[in-house]
Amino acid sequence: ENGRWLPSKIIFAANWKINACPINAASAAANGDQVAVAWYTAAGEKARVEIAFSKDAGATFGKPALVSTGQAYGYSSVVLNDGGGATVSWLERGGGDARVLVRKVSADGALGPVTEAAKGDRHNLGYPRLLRVGQDTWMVAGQKVTRLAK
Repeated sequence: ENGRWLPSKIIFAANWKINACPINAASAAANGDQVAVAWYTAAGEKARVEIAFSKDAGATFGKPALVSTGQAYGYSSVVLNDGGGATVSWLERGGGDARVLVRKVSADGALGPVTEAAKGDRHNLGYPRLLRVGQDTWMVAGQKVTRLAK
């Protein structure tokens, strides 16, 4: 802000601690004052991916919404949609393989249906990433680039 970094802040205090180098970082997207942050946590009994929204450029965030549906590996990625909501992807365990799942979430936290965007060996899927270009959302998983349905 005004050419300076502001101090970091906690979006949601899950109190999860890990004794390792965290490669499974959060993903953030912003457009004007609208911000969405998706992250992996293993706090409590279940590994999962959550998302939270801010309407004031990250000064405050609403209550997180649970995005994942099963046992998440994490590696979340998020892009904002035109209506202020977001599309979020993550890796999840599934039948001996890993799956890249995608879900739309409205700005008020309402969850859309889950779509399987890719499936395969966990390591071959790499670190899936979403990218918003114009009206299109693209996903890169492993060495494959996919345009997601609108």
